[in-house]
Parts: sequence; structure tokens; C-alpha cells
Amino acid sequence: MFALAAFVMVIYDFLLTLGDEVDIIWKREGFSVVTCLWCVNRYLTPLSYAVIIVAFHDPRWSDTDCERWIRYPQILRLVIFLSLGGYFVLRLYALWGRHKNVLWLSCMLMIAFTGVKIWAILDMEALKVGYEGPQYVGCFVATRHPPYVRYVYTYVSEVVFDIVIMAATIYRCYTFRGLNSPLLSILKRESFLYLLIIMIVSLTNVLMFCLAPPNMKNLVTSFSGL
Repeated sequence: MFALAAFVMVIYDFLLTLGDEVDIIWKREGFSVVTCLWCVNRYLTPLSYAVIIVAFHDPRWSDTDCERWIRYPQILRLVIFLSLGGYFVLRLYALWGRHKNVLWLSCMLMIAFTGVKIWAILDMEALKVGYEGPQYVGCFVATRHPPYVRYVYTYVSEVVFDIVIMAATIYRCYTFRGLNSPLLSILKRESFLYLLIIMIVSLTNVLMFCLAPPNMKNLVTSFSGL
């Protein structure tokens, strides 16, 4: 139900902002790098949730189906994170006056996260839950090397990346506080709220993977992709 609720939120947001998308994105001439990154995040997210919903609720899924698709949502999530991270890096780069060191350090941080995520994806396998009874349906993530250490590290690395990028953004906005710019005020507020929400979600996932039973460890992972 958590995954289904997350999917409904994604579709609701998609429909709610569709009019603005047509006016701002599709009616403009040409595509920029930022526009392409936005489109990746916009349209890959529903695709990843579609498979998750089927995997969690379709009793006809066999072990073979589960093994075949178990990495698909996480691979898409990695691509989505890279598109979103690329957007934040470009925004930070612009805020810091196109300072090369800021760009290189941000890119190195994103490459490090990508390495951790790939390391975790390679360790994934499907959890077999059929032995627990017919009331249990779903395709759940497990790891070959318990207790889900690699998977936990992916959320820790996400928190580290977000803290560094958002803290640098907020700090840079405060250095311009004398300008009294509404845009900078929005950036400070949105960066703080994003950081707070993503930290709560990521830390919740860390606790779930450390403490929850095997068939509930990835129960709230769907919300981290919103």
C-alpha cells in the first residue's frame, strides 16, 4: 500500500502540473541541458513505480519474473538521481559564479554516490516470500550479503550528497542577503525544506533496513523516489 500511495502521489503531481509543463517546457523553442534533466526526472519516475506496483501486488509473478525485474526500479532510480543531482550541481555552479572548483567537487561527490549505488545494485537479489504462506504476495529486494549493508550505504550516501549540496546552496544565498532578492529567499527556503524531508525519508529507510523483518525492509523505499 505504501508503494501504491506513492504512485498515486506521483500521478497526482503529474496531472496537477501538466498545464505549467506545456506552457513552460513544450511551448518554448529548443531544449537546454536543464530541460533534458527535468524531463528525465519527470517521466522516468512513473515508469519505475509502474513496475514496483505490479511486483508488489501481482500474485502471478514467478520467482523468475522477480529475479528478472528486481534491479529495474533501482537502476531507474539511479538515473533519476543523476538527473536531479545534475540539476542541483548546475544550480550550485551558477550560484557560485561558475567557480570551477565548485563544479569539480560536486561532480566528484556525485560520482562517489554513483559508485556506491552500483555497488549496492550488484548485490541485490529477489527475496523469496512464498514459504511464509499464501497471504504474502510480492517481489521484495534482498541482498546476497546480509544484513543489507550495501543498501543502507546508498541512503547514507544520498544524505551526505544532499547535505553538502544544499548546505553550499543555503550558505551562498546568505552571502547575498544584502540584495534582498525574492528568488534567493525562495532558494533558501526550498533548499532547507528539501534537505529536511529527504533526510527524514533516507534515515527512515536506513532504520527499516537495519531493524525491520526481511519482507518489510523496503516497505517505505517508494517514498524516497518522490
